[in-house]
Amino acid sequence: MRLKQDMSRAMQDCSEDFELFTLEDLNTAITHLKHGKASGEDGITAEMITHFGERAKAWLLSMLNNCVSSFKTPKIWRRARVVALLKPGKDPTSPKSYRPIFLLCIPYKLYERMILARIHGTVEENLTEDQPGFRPGCSCCSQVLNLTQYIEDGFETKHITGTIFVDLTGAYDTVNHRTLLLKVAQMVRNSTLVRIIESLLADRRFYVEMDGEKSRWRIKKNG
Repeated sequence: MRLKQDMSRAMQDCSEDFELFTLEDLNTAITHLKHGKASGEDGITAEMITHFGERAKAWLLSMLNNCVSSFKTPKIWRRARVVALLKPGKDPTSPKSYRPIFLLCIPYKLYERMILARIHGTVEENLTEDQPGFRPGCSCCSQVLNLTQYIEDGFETKHITGTIFVDLTGAYDTVNHRTLLLKVAQMVRNSTLVRIIESLLADRRFYVEMDGEKSRWRIKKNG
């Protein structure tokens, strides 16, 4: 109930302005596609899109802008094949020994990339410098360097430096979608973008493939 009230207040403070994607936006996103990767359920590879001609790009751009205007995404984009990879040296009989790899549709990834480009600047302005995760130019090494500097500063000033390390298991896989959308609304302050992202998260399903066998479809509610 509290989450719903907070979301309602956040959306009231949001703007609805959102310019449709341009051909330049699409071309920039295409340059970030990684080749040699498996396709999603639609069978479309990054190489196919990279070699699109002008007419094909115009059609794709029109479809993506239609997704924006209608707040809907193709059902197949929200379907994923999961390949389970055994971690080195782990017990193959234990489910925890496998690393799940979600194979998503490439057009879906392209759409996400274009949305990210729109919100990246605003999000960066609201993130603390101490958060390196999923940020260009930042890594665990940055945090190790910062920690080392804190310890050295404490040593030089004859202070004790205390440290607490917290390991959150499956942190990204358990993100609550409603909470995520609230954070987007509060940070980006654009109701159109919130609804677009909500459409990407709606009714997502997956199946696991292993040794040629497929599981039944499952609903992905979090993460």
